[in-house]
Order: sequence, then structure tokens, then C-alpha cells
Amino acid sequence: MPKLREELAIPCFSDSWSIEQRFNVAALCSHVVNTISWSKNEKEKIFRQTFMSAIFEHLSIQNPREKDSILRMLKGNNDQEVIKTLCDSFKVPQNVENNEKKDICSEIMSDLLLVCIGLSPKILEKPYVENSSSPGRMNLKDRLEKVVSNVVEISSNSSTSTESSQPPQIKPAEYDSRARAILFRVASYLSFSQEKVLMFENAMAHQLYLFQQEHEAQEGSNEVHGKLQDIANETLDKHDKRKQRWRWLATSIGVVVGATAIGITGGLAAPFVAIALGTITGGFFFTASSLVLITSLFGVAGGGLTGYKMRKRTNSLKEFSFTHIHPIQDLTPVPSLYLNIVISGYLLESSNEVTTPWLPSFQNTNIYHDTFALSFDPEILLSLGKAFRRFLAEKAVQMAADEVIKRTVFGLLTSALFLPATLMKAGDLIDNPWALSADRAVKAGLVLADVLIERVQGKRPTVLIGYSMGALVIWECMQELARREEYGLLDTVILIGAPISAGSTDQWKFASTVVSRRIINAYATNDLILAIVYRMHSLDLNVAGLKAVNFPRVENVDVTKFTSGHLGYKKPETLLKILDEISAEEVK
Repeated sequence: MPKLREELAIPCFSDSWSIEQRFNVAALCSHVVNTISWSKNEKEKIFRQTFMSAIFEHLSIQNPREKDSILRMLKGNNDQEVIKTLCDSFKVPQNVENNEKKDICSEIMSDLLLVCIGLSPKILEKPYVENSSSPGRMNLKDRLEKVVSNVVEISSNSSTSTESSQPPQIKPAEYDSRARAILFRVASYLSFSQEKVLMFENAMAHQLYLFQQEHEAQEGSNEVHGKLQDIANETLDKHDKRKQRWRWLATSIGVVVGATAIGITGGLAAPFVAIALGTITGGFFFTASSLVLITSLFGVAGGGLTGYKMRKRTNSLKEFSFTHIHPIQDLTPVPSLYLNIVISGYLLESSNEVTTPWLPSFQNTNIYHDTFALSFDPEILLSLGKAFRRFLAEKAVQMAADEVIKRTVFGLLTSALFLPATLMKAGDLIDNPWALSADRAVKAGLVLADVLIERVQGKRPTVLIGYSMGALVIWECMQELARREEYGLLDTVILIGAPISAGSTDQWKFASTVVSRRIINAYATNDLILAIVYRMHSLDLNVAGLKAVNFPRVENVDVTKFTSGHLGYKKPETLLKILDEISAEEVK
């Protein structure tokens, strides 16, 4: 692993900076880390300490007094002039000729990205987990048995023990969504555009992927691959009896000799797993630890989600799967440093609508990003879509819709304690499909949380986008991650026409702790389905899909002008306009 940076030829600029510049970069990072906030608990405190330790190490700032001085330099100082002066010190004025000074903003962003994804040279020089034991003359089966045993015990201990004398070391090749939030905040201070940050991420992803592909050409034989696969499955089966939390992993473990990894979470492997496994296969693993780190970051070249097998968390959820949305057909894309998961909340014609509404937004984009469409119980969502159509075809609903267009009664309709009897009767048409779909969406949200926690998507930030019941899936996923205190997974969530309450500030505050950057509520004031059906089921006058959410971290976007109502969200052109309105360049 110490040679990984040399093998990748990743540029590192900090060694060429002056002492003053390195101190100023550290001070700016310290200011961002101290002012950005998510959960304000012990885990967040540890992350802040870990991140700043990585910054100091990368910048070769070792003196404890110097570190303390930097940490105090801008702490609690919100004077924008002071911060602006600090940021200006990295730039060269255009009207000043100074051959001895250069603009290092791009270099800062490049080096900061290295730190954020755990590929700083100083991090790579100190492997996250050192394997001091020697396999000796143990046979292949015994070695694998020993490694898997250690992995199970390490994972079990890490989930139950909270005592630590010092912050944990930043993990190699792991892109925490909180680190990405810091990266974008620093970029804003340096007047470094979002598009440039995305280009930096894309360039880094390409470099890592090319390195991976070059070494994958030296794969071992299929015979060895099959043998290791059998041994791995047999070993995990043994541990299933003692470790129930690993039961589902036996169905998806994969060993790719010389190529990338031994995947223990839906085709993935934690770095400490794979580095250890690299010792048991001798010459078959070519720079195994380096390849495994990269693969665990991407999630088996982005394919971990498509191979995911749902464990039986709930009996009633029959289908839960992912489809990769490729930018150009028949062309294998380069994985990205973060990914999008998009979720359709109802279907009108066929199960293809799991992906088709999203294609214009995520195909033929300037900068490619991995995008997966989540499908859950499509038969239930088809029945919901048909019920929506029957509901909107009712005369009473059509009359109400006409009045909504005239803007005469909608305010009264959405605020009244009791709905007219004719509308209540029309609402009965949708009652059962709505209840079933909501139930499946809640359960799909719980399973999605499992997927993210197990890092099936890779060790990279995730953006969740969903409309209608898809937004409910996201909401339940956020709640579950918050309950389990799983931070650093979600970068951004975009809720469109969400059938969730807008009134509970405490719930929004709780859910927001697991989202590192943006929480967006896209609502439409002409949504009759939410105005009537949601009211009938929740007895709640405040629905996020109809109005702004009164919580500081939520960005509210009125998208009424783009849609004729709830069914309009399925139209590809509508979603494209909504995402453009949100300025969601980072998800397209």
C-alpha cells in the first residue's frame, strides 16, 4: 500500500507550498470543520478530530503547539473579512505580476480531495489495519477460515465497543459524505465552482479506474477462482450459525483473483478484509491491497448494487432490486466517486417506468456519475398508478381540479378540517392501493438503509432522489440511519411530491443528522392527490409535497409551474426541469 500513490501517479502539491500557505490551508479547513454541523454527538466529534488529524498529517504539521494554534486561529471567528483575507492569500491578483507567487487554489482542492478519499500519501504509508501474522504453511482453506474468523470478530467488536484512547485513523479509499461536504464548503470559500469540483472528482475516478483495469488484465485462472469461491462460501456458512448478522452475506460473496477483491457485502470487501485475504493466495494477487482498496471504493466497478440480494428483513416486501442507468448504451462507464439512487413512487403502464422517467436527466450528461434505479414491489406500484387515474377521473375530483386551476378553493381545500363528502367518496377508490404502497415504501426504506450501511454501493457518498412513494422510501431510510447513528453515507436527498409530514420539526431535525450536504423538498401547490388522499390517511394538514418545510437545513423549491399535479412527476421532461430548477448539477 505505501507504493499505491506511486503506482497511480497521483499528484500531490502540498510539499511545494510555503510553511505559511500550509498553515493557512489547515486553518481554513479547521474553520470549515468547526462551523459545519450535522448531529453534534460523540461520533461527529470523533469524525472532526479524525479529519483534522489527516489534514495535519498531509500538510506535515506535527508540532502539537502549532496544531493547537491552527485549531484556535479561526475558531468562533465569523468575521468574513478575516476569512476572505485568508482565502485571498492563496490567489494572485490578475493585475499584479509576481513570478514568485502562484495561485494554489486548484492545488488545494486536488490535495484536499486526496485527503477526503483516504489517498493522501501519509495515510497510505500507514495501512489502516496491519496484518502482522504470517500464513506460514497453513493450507488455503485454513488461511481463509482464519481470515473470515478474524473479520467476523473485528466487525462484532467494532460494533459494540465505543472506548478509544484517540480518534480512529482515517480509512484508506473511503469517501465519507461529510468529507465531501467539507470539500464543497472549502471550494465555496475559494470561489472554486461546483463544476470544477465535479471535474476533479471525475478525473480522480478515471485515474483510479484505469489503474484498476490495467492490473485486472493479470487475472488468475477460473479454476482458482472457483476453488476460492467454494471455500469462501463454506467458511461463511460455518459462521452463519454463530453470527446471525452475517447470514445474508453467504449468498453474495465473490472472489476475483488478481482482479479486485473478495466481496463480503454484496460484492464488496472492507479494506481490512481484502488486505488480509491478499496474504492467503500468494502470487495470485497482483498488488492485491491496492486493487482491493480501489474496488471497495467503487463497489466492484459500480456493479455491487445490481448484484444485491435482499435478505429477509421483511416477509411482505417481495422485490427490491437495482438497475444501472448507463449514460450511453453498449458502453461500459467509468465508475464515479459518488452515486445516485433514483426511486419512482408509482407506475402507470409498466415496470419499465422504474427507469424511463429518469433517463433524460442522467443520460448524455457532461460529467458521468453512477446512477441506479431502485425497484420495489412494482405490482403494488402499478395498482397505485391505476388507482390514481381512476381517482382523478371521478367527476367530483375533476370539478375540484377545475377550481384549483382557477385558484379559488384550493387554499380552503388544503386547510379544511373536513373534506366534502363527494371527495371523500372518490378517495375510497385509492384507499387500499395507497395503504399497501405506503407500507411497502416504509419497508423498502428500511432495506435501503441496510444496503447503505453494508456499503453495497461502495465506500462513497450517495445521493437519493425520489418522487411520491419514492420520497417516502428515502424518508424512512433517513429515519432508520439516524436511529442507528450511521453517519457519512448520504450526501444529498431530493424529495419530490413527498407524502410525509411537513409539520414535525423534531422529525426533520432528527433525519437531517445523516445527510451531509443538501436536503431538498420539491413541492407543488396544485397536487390534488396529496391534498385529498394523504389527508384521509394521515389526518395531517401539513404535507411536504404541498408546502415548504419550516426547518433551516431544508431547501424548499416550488415546482408547481413544472407539473399539472402528482401524476406529472412521472414525466421525464418534468423531472428534468425540476432537477434543473434545483440546480442539482452534482446529481446529473
